[in-house]
Amino acid sequence: MASNNGYQYQFPEKDAFRAMEATEPEFDIFAPGRESLYVPLQPLRSPQQFERIKRELGIFNKQLSKIPNDYVKILFSGHRGSGKTVELLRFHKEIHQPEQYFCVFLSLSEEIEINRLQPEDLYFIFINKLLRELTAQDIHYDEDEFEDIAEEWLKDKEITEEIISKFGADTGGEVKAGFKFWNIFSAEGFLKSFYGYENSSTERIRHSIRRNPDQLARRLNSALIGVRQAIQKAGKGKDLLFIVDDFEKTRPEVYNTVFVNDPTFILEMNAHLICCVPIQTFYQVQNQTATELFKTSYLPMIHLEQGADTFSQIITQRVDASLFGKGTLDQIVKFSGGSPRQLLRIANQCLLDTDTYITQEILEDTAKRLAVERVRPLTAKHREILKKRNFQDVSSELLELLFALNVMEYNGDDIVRRINPLLENYFK
Repeated sequence: MASNNGYQYQFPEKDAFRAMEATEPEFDIFAPGRESLYVPLQPLRSPQQFERIKRELGIFNKQLSKIPNDYVKILFSGHRGSGKTVELLRFHKEIHQPEQYFCVFLSLSEEIEINRLQPEDLYFIFINKLLRELTAQDIHYDEDEFEDIAEEWLKDKEITEEIISKFGADTGGEVKAGFKFWNIFSAEGFLKSFYGYENSSTERIRHSIRRNPDQLARRLNSALIGVRQAIQKAGKGKDLLFIVDDFEKTRPEVYNTVFVNDPTFILEMNAHLICCVPIQTFYQVQNQTATELFKTSYLPMIHLEQGADTFSQIITQRVDASLFGKGTLDQIVKFSGGSPRQLLRIANQCLLDTDTYITQEILEDTAKRLAVERVRPLTAKHREILKKRNFQDVSSELLELLFALNVMEYNGDDIVRRINPLLENYFK
């Protein structure tokens, strides 16, 4: 059993308060003792989706048997709440194998204050996470290559003095200063604290990256050659792959810059990448010449005609059936529209309003409240699209509705878009 502040969960939970905790969308179902909470959704989706990604990466029969000539850049998209993070974590575990890839899973929101993220910060974040993973796997790499990169900032006295004064770090001025720099900066949680407040060092570092992007990219790519050799020598993988999550949590100007307006850093980085991006980015790339530079993969919502029982299981693995009044669980599944996140949120909000079990009245009140939250920020154009069910012409307003989960997209033989079930009564 997993614990939370000393409490041992008993799944499925019969206590309404603990059941509410267990239905939080961010509840970590991969923590020790919670293995039973994972309900695979792959059988409800196209079996070819992740097999196609494997082939793009040169994986056949669980072997990296054909290393791609070019570094593969895959944009992975879908609705917020469609289960992208869970599926990518599962995929990461599947291919992070000695005969396949040394796979680095990078969650932007865990590495840095996501609302402060600037495109230039990605350079730092990639290096930090990579070095941590190499150290954790006891892989010995060429430190000199990363020392050379760090010299760009260590020669700036203001940066070194601020690091010493704010964090008590002794960067020194010897030959090994660069590696000490990365020892400090690649410590888990350091970037979040360093970029969590306004300081001149962060802006000076960003400015230096903007000023010398090509030189820094060449240095990083040179260092990655040694890293790749070290990974292979240690028997930890045949090549290097980054999986990057949480771009959709950044500000629009960030992901627009990184993937649409100036994708240089992503495209020129000598490593394979799978980046989880917002729906807007997915469609913008497909509508531009950049589609030739990126591979794309889209995770649709679940068709409840086939997936209702599985969605019920997602809840009943966490919450005892005694906490649901007659018919309420089936209705929660229908209100979810095939979104795993919306399913959990509705159940969570219903449990918030009860000490005993979810009644029909509680469910109806919760559905209305969640619907009002969605209706309130809609513009006149949004409302017109929803009233007319005009979901085929891809306008900026429709992309906003897709991103906000007010319109849901289902992929099968044809693309199908439907209004969020919570909004049905408002836009009949």
